[in-house]
Amino acid sequence: PEYYTGDLGLMQINVPVWEDVLAGEAIIRTRRDLFNEGINARAARFIYDRTGDFSAWYMSGDCHELH
Repeated sequence: PEYYTGDLGLMQINVPVWEDVLAGEAIIRTRRDLFNEGINARAARFIYDRTGDFSAWYMSGDCHELH
């Protein structure tokens, strides 16, 4: 089975958290823009600069199961 975590694109940008912020900064127009690797990388850099670390990409052990 496939699972949707809300994360899109190469750098797995979490849409529920970042969509409005990225749109407000004119980095994306729609969530589909995150499938473009250049836009996704720019969004990831913006998120990294905004948070100052990689905490936005933290994954708890409860999020995913290996099958």
